[in-house]
Amino acid sequence: MFRRFRRILARQKAQLRSILSRLRADQFDELTARQLRSERVTALMNNLTPFTVFNVIAAVFMVYWFVDHGVDSVLFVWVAIQISLSTVALIMRLRRDRMRPYSGSERTTRRIVHQSIVMASCWSIIFFYLLPVSIGHDQLIINGLAVGGVILGPTVLHPVPSAALAWLVTTASLNTVAFFLFGDVHLVAAAIMNIAFTLVAGVNCIKQSDYMTRQFIIRQSLQEKQDMIALLLKEYEDGVRTWPWECDSYGRITRMPKAIETLLGQAREGLSWSIRDLAGVNNRQERSELSGVLSRPRKFHDYLVSFPRADEESLWFAISGKPIFGSNGDFLGYRGLISDVTETKLAEEKIKFLATHDPLTEMPNRTLFTDTVDPWIEQDRPFACLHIDLDRFKLVNDSLGHAAGDELLIAVSKRLRRCAGDAAPNAICARVGGDEFLAAAPLRQDADDKTDEAPIQDLTRSIVDCLAEPFELQGGTVTIGGSVGYALFPEDAASLSDLTNRADLALYRAKSEGRNQFRRYIAGMDRRAQNRKKLEVSLRDAIDRNELRLVYQPIVELDSGVVSSVEVLLRWNSAQHGFVSPQVFVPIAEESGLIHEIGEWVLLNGCRAATDWNEKVSLSVNVSAKQILCPGFRQSVLTILQETGFPASRLELELTETVFLEEANLALETIAQLREHGVRIILDDFGTGYSSLSYLQSFAFDKIKIDRSFVSSLQQKPVEGGATSDTLIRAMISLAQMLNLPVTAEGIEEEWQAEELQRLGCDYGQGYLFARPASDYDLRRMIGMNPSVEDKQTPSSRDVA
Repeated sequence: MFRRFRRILARQKAQLRSILSRLRADQFDELTARQLRSERVTALMNNLTPFTVFNVIAAVFMVYWFVDHGVDSVLFVWVAIQISLSTVALIMRLRRDRMRPYSGSERTTRRIVHQSIVMASCWSIIFFYLLPVSIGHDQLIINGLAVGGVILGPTVLHPVPSAALAWLVTTASLNTVAFFLFGDVHLVAAAIMNIAFTLVAGVNCIKQSDYMTRQFIIRQSLQEKQDMIALLLKEYEDGVRTWPWECDSYGRITRMPKAIETLLGQAREGLSWSIRDLAGVNNRQERSELSGVLSRPRKFHDYLVSFPRADEESLWFAISGKPIFGSNGDFLGYRGLISDVTETKLAEEKIKFLATHDPLTEMPNRTLFTDTVDPWIEQDRPFACLHIDLDRFKLVNDSLGHAAGDELLIAVSKRLRRCAGDAAPNAICARVGGDEFLAAAPLRQDADDKTDEAPIQDLTRSIVDCLAEPFELQGGTVTIGGSVGYALFPEDAASLSDLTNRADLALYRAKSEGRNQFRRYIAGMDRRAQNRKKLEVSLRDAIDRNELRLVYQPIVELDSGVVSSVEVLLRWNSAQHGFVSPQVFVPIAEESGLIHEIGEWVLLNGCRAATDWNEKVSLSVNVSAKQILCPGFRQSVLTILQETGFPASRLELELTETVFLEEANLALETIAQLREHGVRIILDDFGTGYSSLSYLQSFAFDKIKIDRSFVSSLQQKPVEGGATSDTLIRAMISLAQMLNLPVTAEGIEEEWQAEELQRLGCDYGQGYLFARPASDYDLRRMIGMNPSVEDKQTPSSRDVA
């Protein structure tokens, strides 16, 4: 008997564990769990009306029964709270849209549990006041109300089991305490019975909730199966695009499925359909070919026909059939299959289009451009080749996003096609790169075989003018501009590749002379390009040949004249080309990628030289945009500081605004990491960029340098009101002072300039007035240090100029 009881108890425990596991919403994925919680809350709210009505009735009854028992004030306050809570809950329930499900979030469930505990506490707390003043039948009434609360709570709250159990635990605990404290022996016995009854009600509540959960799981499973069946049916219906057809010996259709009629947008009733109608009344060639096939009874396979529709793409069908003959050999008609191949045909046309056109702008690509222009070369037909490049496109792309950049390219393509079409109807314009375009336009020749260049100049001028006009985008109005270089066939080149290369050289000249320009190729451009290439080749070996030199220019405090920092400058004295200006070889280094190796060499040797300088003197190094955007730049700087032992707090990196025009977020992230290690950041050439003020707001620099162009424009005796340059410098220094940023002025050559800048509040100065760029040997003498033995060879004036 005992073993049997243990087995029954074990089964009940296992069943209860299984039920409790199903009650947990976390056994499902998040979306399913939210749906289950939402259904539970919705079911609870639908049961809320009887609960609120019971509260009101019970409250009125208790006022009626226990009035004049000495606790009227407490009783009336309690009744008012009960009626208010019930009324508010009932009004909110009635005003809510019944079609809108309740939230299934865990927060909603927790809120319901908390509200259940409050309501249960409010319901049971009154017994602590009524039992001490109850006699006779009063206690029987109180016990009945306590039992009623235990029954009604789980009945209403069982869809949310945690709320139901919270109600049971709260009411049972408070009722039992009240009965034990203020009740007689009969109420104590009733309290014990109520505890047992509460346990039974709790188990029943859990089973009811489990039933609801199992029903939810069943519905979910059925819904998934229904969705799967619907999906399979839809895929089958969408996949079947082939139907049988029949026609008589005259070609009249005797069998055609409704799907074809729906596709064609015509009803079969009242119409005399013919198989030839599928070829379309507007396509006589297809109609004639199909008629020829049908006129000679023979088997045919996948014969393509099109059916044009008004304002829509044509439908394409593949028709297969075989002739039908009677017992006497007479031709009775055709029977076969017809397939809708519109999607396949459109896909083929799309592939062909994409093979020769740019997918974004739908302009011809390089392939179609070449296929169009090559016959002109074979026919020895004169034409002009234009290379078009957009100005400031990358700035728009970075500031407004790639979507705005795509929108801008589409707008540019429309303008280019319009300009080319207006100026040269036979011209072709193609997109060959991100913001690069090629165009070609035939030219006329006079009786002496001389090419008339006037039309091409009008075309290039028209292109430059139309690209300079503002573009209205969704993100706002932008103005970019464009530059054009062009070359002529056959004067400038005999092949298309040479012609495009020389148009590119002309484009480079146009961009170097200022934006919104157009230039024609001239013979000297080849030589300049070759010279530039020779410089690049020599520059690659400059470090190994020991041709690079570092020179230093002090930066002094204007108040005291003491050297506070030193800017390191790079010089190149080539054995093959002689002294090469930094304005020449630095752009070559940036374009060729050599700037990373050269920049690392400058930083390494500059830190080595400055290691034993006066500890109050900092080293200032210029850094290009290409360097700062290199992923390994930060680690390279920290490695050099570690190898040389140079303190990071004495290193200053000078950056120009161009650093932020390409990848601003990456640049700011790299700079922030360097500043965390103590490296100071200086904004160089302040005042010459597009948005220097915005960068001062978005990033905290350690110092700014005013460009030498402002200093050179200072007036020794400015007119009343101040010159423009004086006003700008005063404004920039005032702004820096408000931001608590030190200011350095470059290009100071006269004593009065230093005095005027000092009067305006400038902190530091740099220029020929204080010192020209000098070797490390001369610099050590300037800052009061003994020059080292290895530095006693004074470099030539060309090296330090």
